Amino acid sequence: MLIEINNLSYRYPVRDFKKREIGDFVIDNLSINIKNNHLHALIGESTSGKTTLGKIINLTFSKVDSGYIKFSNNKKSIFQYSSAEAREYHKQVQMIYQSPEASLNPGMRIHEIITEAIKAGWSQKAKITKEYVSHELAKYLEKIKLLDKKYSYPDSLSGGEKRRISIIRALAMKPKLIIADEPFSSLDASLRNEILNLFLEDSKEREVSYLFILHDLDIARFACETIWVMYMGRIIEEGTSKNILSENSIRHPYTDALFYAQYPNKSKILTLPREKSLIEAHGCIYREKCYLYWDNLTHEQKKICEQKSPILAEYEESHKIACHFPNKERIF
Repeated sequence: MLIEINNLSYRYPVRDFKKREIGDFVIDNLSINIKNNHLHALIGESTSGKTTLGKIINLTFSKVDSGYIKFSNNKKSIFQYSSAEAREYHKQVQMIYQSPEASLNPGMRIHEIITEAIKAGWSQKAKITKEYVSHELAKYLEKIKLLDKKYSYPDSLSGGEKRRISIIRALAMKPKLIIADEPFSSLDASLRNEILNLFLEDSKEREVSYLFILHDLDIARFACETIWVMYMGRIIEEGTSKNILSENSIRHPYTDALFYAQYPNKSKILTLPREKSLIEAHGCIYREKCYLYWDNLTHEQKKICEQKSPILAEYEESHKIACHFPNKERIF
């Protein structure tokens, strides 16, 4: 196991005038495991907590409200690391941010940015040579077709070019885990395929693990072996692309809505309720938007959804759903 996350909860430090914590939990009692040499996808709508989780794993946020994250069988939580241990951890866990500017120093040229990453990722005892650095730099820039931009500054690049540089910078570090937050946005279709192939090649060559944070279900379905569906800071479904993102699979009603949004089916209609009052703290967090709750459940079944929060339980082999009624008829 590469990363073990257990009972993790986090809320942004929002306080009232008496300095009391009033912020809602962005990550709520979340437990997942990231495997070695494995491709994972975290999907869900905006504000579900996906990027926040990625930043916590990357130690961008060094404190949480509860829970722990352990790396590579280390008994110590990453939140207990010393400064030296945290620096070493950052070499092994790299994040490709949704905004590429977040990882690109505007005062450095492209060749300097990539060279810095190549040197930081050097793990051999022997001193790194200029010839090796020059060869690796040319190789990486050639892969993303930006060799002619190596003396440019980030501000002179387009959004897509900046994204490619931020991606190759993370790969050049040669980490054990890459967290890629929407790495395909602002890329055209052909370049998106090339970048995806680059990730897949890197995964095979170095046995690196990936955690993709995605809205695009096609990429999750094609490339990833484990998929987590996140809603309001919780994992509400876990499984493979076959049992979550195939057309006739049984899914959580929320996953069904995500699926329907990307693959509309004219023969079947998804009716969601009008905007309701805010959800109470108890019961199913999704019920206000759940078409099963409004259209398919009896009065007694609705009471269960209102009074008891569903736990993530195994529905079938390699497939978990946090739903009280997983066998109810779905839209697909």
